[in-house]
Amino acid sequence: MTKQTTQKKILELLKTSTIDDHTKKVTEILLPVMKVKVLNDILAALEREKDEMAKIKGERERIAHKYKVMVEKLAEMEINKYK
Repeated sequence: MTKQTTQKKILELLKTSTIDDHTKKVTEILLPVMKVKVLNDILAALEREKDEMAKIKGERERIAHKYKVMVEKLAEMEINKYK
């Protein structure tokens, strides 16, 4: 992968990253002067963060669904109690 494509991917991942704005801006400013190894390390860290955030989102959705089902069952039990 060339230096330019690595820089492009880093900039794309920075848009959705959870790191603070100051660090994002500093990274954007310093991208042109960074060595390829440093760029690859940053890219790997940002990709790892993206994967972890996707995993957390999936878990959050699964838990929300379980909670919704539980509440519906409890509501149904309460309704049936008074019939």
